[in-house]
Amino acid sequence: MKKKDYIITFTLLFLFVLSFISIFVIDYSWGKNRGFGEVLLMISPVLYLFLFPFIFPPMQNKSKNNPLV
Repeated sequence: MKKKDYIITFTLLFLFVLSFISIFVIDYSWGKNRGFGEVLLMISPVLYLFLFPFIFPPMQNKSKNNPLV
């Protein structure tokens, strides 16, 4: 992996973890008004699945040498 790939990977993983932390902080601080926290809860996994191919680009390059793929 190149240094650029490491930076992109850790940045996206950090944002994903940060989004889940923000869900609990918003739910705890707002109390009954959980609308925004529920929206974040729905959006975070979708964003993670959408960004998954960009987070692990070296895994796509390994399939070129694999005869089974």
